[in-house]
Amino acid sequence: MEAQLAIDEQALLTAENNYTIAKMQMRQLMLIDQDIDVEMPGSIEMMTDPMLVEFDETSWRPFLPNVPSPRANTGSKVQTWA
Repeated sequence: MEAQLAIDEQALLTAENNYTIAKMQMRQLMLIDQDIDVEMPGSIEMMTDPMLVEFDETSWRPFLPNVPSPRANTGSKVQTWA
């Protein structure tokens, strides 16, 4: 029983340290002073269904200039990429 308690306490301490490190890394990425505390919400509520979101190709295509687009396979020819 005491051994399990010690293991659980160690796991809790590890989780708390990981949480602290993650917040610190987030502040560094966002260029926020380490003195400022960042409040982390318990959960993030989705305001829209991601399955219903549509993106026009013109909005994302410029960011992927090297991604080939498939062409229809005609007959016995090998499929080509543009």
